[in-house]
Order: sequence, then C-alpha cells, then structure tokens
Amino acid sequence: MSDISIIVPIYNAEKYLKECIDSLVNQTKKELEFILVNDGSTDSTEKIIKSYKDKRIKYFKNKNQGIGKTRNFGIEKATGKYIMFLDSDDYLELTACEELYEKAEKDKLDLVICDFYKLYENGTREDISLPSFENTTLKKKPELLTDINLAPWNKIYKRDLIIKNNIRFVEDLKYEDTPFVAECLDRA
Repeated sequence: MSDISIIVPIYNAEKYLKECIDSLVNQTKKELEFILVNDGSTDSTEKIIKSYKDKRIKYFKNKNQGIGKTRNFGIEKATGKYIMFLDSDDYLELTACEELYEKAEKDKLDLVICDFYKLYENGTREDISLPSFENTTLKKKPELLTDINLAPWNKIYKRDLIIKNNIRFVEDLKYEDTPFVAECLDRA
C-alpha cells in the first residue's frame, strides 16, 4: 500500500500530459501510486503514458465515459492511505505530496487543502491563496464552502473518509466535483 494514490483522468491531453506526469514521478515523496485513466483519448495520450517506465504508474484505458465516472473508477483502483486528484492539464510542485501528507499525518486530518496558482497561455501566473484558518470542521466553520474552491485537485483526502462514507462523483453532471468536495468537507 502506498501513502497516496493520485488519480488522473485523461482525455486528449497530449499538450500538457508530459509535464503532468513528470510532476508526479519526480515528487520528493516516493511512496505514491499514480492511477492514470485514459478516458477514450484519440490523440497521442497513450503513447505518452507508455513512454514512462515508473512502476508506480497504474495505467487504465477505458472508452469515453466522462470525468465523474473516470474519477470514480480511479477511486475503486486506489490503494493509498490518502487520495489526491490531478487534472491532466495540471501539475504539482515537487514537494506537494510530501507537504500535504506530513500535514495530514501530523494533525490527524481527514482532508487537507492547499493554495494553488493558475498559469495562463500568455505566460502570466495568478497565485490563489486560501484564507488562513486553523484545523476545523465544516460544522464549526461553514463559510469554508464559500472561502475555498470546490474543485477536487488542491486537496488530499483520507481514503477511509471517501470509502466508509461512500462518497463518489456524480456521473454525467457538469461540475460533478462540487457535490463530491462539499460532501467530503461535511464528513471530514
């Protein structure tokens, strides 16, 4: 069992995929598994994935089913103590997994949220910092729902939180991530 399973749903992402996977395999934390789920890509996605020989990569190729179903498939395949989600056009800072894991373990947290930044095609960068708050719960701090982004990718979730509460992404829904994150926050 690895410490963190990182689930990456992939659909026609050849433009960004190498940078995404490089950011995974070069993490300072090594006890990771990467669940790469090709959701019916028609570009060179599969060729790029197969060029990596890292034993931590678990590659799955499915017919196109949509991001909710693809993320749920990844959850079923995950064996890590924690789960992360990364979109195929995103990448992680090389210490991200180590820092998030250490925070979760040190403070015995079900979920950890981190800052992020957006890079634009023109090369500009926008830093997105979360408001400061101590370890808490949604019951104690309900404004979390409006203070943080409700995307799944800047968070680490205890796998037991997701599995024991049967939390899954709504399938065939645009913005399927919002109900998933809100339910995780509610149960954490």
